[in-house]
Amino acid sequence: MDKKIILLSFLCISLQLSFVSAQLQVGFYNTKARCPRAESIVRDTVRSRFFADRSITAALLRMYFHDCFVRGCDASILIDSKNTKNKKSEKNAGANGSVRGYELIDQIKSKLEATCAMTVSCADIIALATRDAVALAGGPSYSIPTGRRDGLVSDPSQVNLPGPSLTVPQAFQFFKNKGFTMNDMVTLLGGHTVGITHCSLFKGDRLSRADGSMDTNLFNRLRKTCSSSGDPSVFLDQNTSFVVDNSFYKQLRLKKGILKVDQLLASDKSTAGAVANFAANPRAFQQAFANALIKLGNTQVLTGKSGEIRRNCRAFNPPQLKSPPPPPPKIVKSPPPPPPKILKSPPPPPPKYQSNFLANFTITGAETRFKSTDESVRKLEAQLQSYMLSNDSRIEDLGKKINKLMKRIISPQGEILGSAPTEGLQIMWSGNRPRTWENGKSSLGRSQGNFSHSGGKFHILKE
Repeated sequence: MDKKIILLSFLCISLQLSFVSAQLQVGFYNTKARCPRAESIVRDTVRSRFFADRSITAALLRMYFHDCFVRGCDASILIDSKNTKNKKSEKNAGANGSVRGYELIDQIKSKLEATCAMTVSCADIIALATRDAVALAGGPSYSIPTGRRDGLVSDPSQVNLPGPSLTVPQAFQFFKNKGFTMNDMVTLLGGHTVGITHCSLFKGDRLSRADGSMDTNLFNRLRKTCSSSGDPSVFLDQNTSFVVDNSFYKQLRLKKGILKVDQLLASDKSTAGAVANFAANPRAFQQAFANALIKLGNTQVLTGKSGEIRRNCRAFNPPQLKSPPPPPPKIVKSPPPPPPKILKSPPPPPPKYQSNFLANFTITGAETRFKSTDESVRKLEAQLQSYMLSNDSRIEDLGKKINKLMKRIISPQGEILGSAPTEGLQIMWSGNRPRTWENGKSSLGRSQGNFSHSGGKFHILKE
């Protein structure tokens, strides 16, 4: 029974990821109707910032992870608390206190709005900016699907992220709940290769006593650093601190991990193999890291008509102003019309089955693109008049006879007597007992109908 439940859960996650992949697409903005310069604008802006501050890669990776792990990749982390009803947002959560890079997102959004307003979501900006910063820092270059929309909720009470003091099984539970594997977790924590932390987040776990889990020289150096006033920052990768590479895993195998959860990756039997593989194979890490970041970007995304495209990444869009309904029309009372005069007329003579019953026969030519239409109408009128007047027909048979005649004189291509097609031609006929017109249709006599030629075809509409 347990195996069936596990299999069903796996299938549900797989189907969900497949559905998300179908909604997002690489190059979503590349069409003229959207914003073909979107990705280049993001890339150029990130490049300028990176060469001024290489720590921006770590900042964007942290923002990307913290956004996607709460309500999915919906840019809810960008909302300022002042722009919510209860004056609280995800930024107020303790785990997000050290997240930075917001001003870079604002800068990118401003440029995109000037180029293609209300088109590129803030959620996609985070994903694209992170992708570009990783590549600039020596990490993998990869294509990431776009088409995300921005969320409508930012609630600090929903921020529940894995902390630095967790064991491997405890940390994995967070990742598993989001559809990630153990190997995904080891890979994503590799983002710590450019990460920075503060002494207060690891001093109690790692520096309270020398237990052999940390390299002695590093232990002594960090104890000295963290004993100073304030809350000093420390690189999570003590070797290549600004480069996205596999050095982080090499440091773990040398007992130089800073955070408790990081160092445990190298000793826990469920993750030690992956750490050893990435430490020995830089290409394996680069490929796995790209795939993991793409998968992270597919987490609980909003697409289609869900969510919104924010004009300002720090605030939800204001509701559209609704105009008041127009006032009811004034009722003006007018005197009733006089009763119609009733004119007595002699009863009509009994119908004849020769020419009299064609008294209301008409042919009209609508505006067309062919100069030959008028001539065609005249020829057709002559043919129909000649045919009808020469036959002693009952009124109820008139429609059938006209139908037969039309098939004989109008070709399948819509040509009349060999002339050009009569696009827009309309023919109406009726018997000799006119009544009224209603909704554009004749209700004359017992035999009436409507022929029309449109769309390259001749239609016979018999009432």
